[in-house]
Amino acid sequence: MPTALTLPLSAPSPLFFNPAWPLEEMFLEILGRAGNKKAAPQKANRPKPYALSSLRQAQQRGKPAAPDLKTTAYHWRICLLDDALTSRFLAGLKTTETLTLNDTPLTIGEATLKIAPYEEIARRSQAYAASNPKAARHINLQFLTPVILRRHRAPFPLPDPALVFYRYLVIWDTFAPRDLRFNINILDAIEVHLGIIEHQLESRAVTLADGKAKTGFVGQVSYQMMAWEKLGAEFLGTLQTLARFSEFCGSGEWTERGLGQTRLRR
Repeated sequence: MPTALTLPLSAPSPLFFNPAWPLEEMFLEILGRAGNKKAAPQKANRPKPYALSSLRQAQQRGKPAAPDLKTTAYHWRICLLDDALTSRFLAGLKTTETLTLNDTPLTIGEATLKIAPYEEIARRSQAYAASNPKAARHINLQFLTPVILRRHRAPFPLPDPALVFYRYLVIWDTFAPRDLRFNINILDAIEVHLGIIEHQLESRAVTLADGKAKTGFVGQVSYQMMAWEKLGAEFLGTLQTLARFSEFCGSGEWTERGLGQTRLRR
């Protein structure tokens, strides 16, 4: 089931997000501390069962405490899509007190967990669409870190509905229980009927760890399902399911490197 862990981290000096950061290496380091049990070999082109956020500076809430001038607080959100992986990661986390990011030591605080079973995501989404289909035909997404998309192997730095939802669908069908999986043909309806009605986007050039430069985008987009009456509330529920799932799987490529972090806005 999708599980989101938020790790509080403290660094001795401020950090500034860089897509070349070895975030996946830090994740695998924690995972490796779970023991000698090896994960099953990853199949070619199979989506990875995790998505990592960038390190975001913690926002202080309530009455401000006395500032600690020696450290800067960050949050690292780790989304795990497979139960077996979640168990291994939590076991490794118990034995991990510090990490190192490009020679900067990071002290780990107590993690918080948010668990959202696939069945619960689907049930809530279908209930929402059935009770309020006019509202459910609208989907508002916020892309917090650059989203990298491609069309026919060429860069496509725009939130095309079919490209965006294709990733959600593929990852959902890879890890969700068989009886909850969707027909790939729903992408045909998305391509024809789901349109962009508003956006506030900025292009972002990023350089990945391999030195390759990519162009992505950040910002907000609002989609609207046209002629939803013909497709029905159940189809709207499918869209809402995938949109909710985006908060766990991320958007576009390189989500294991901190790119494509996505938030569903109501």
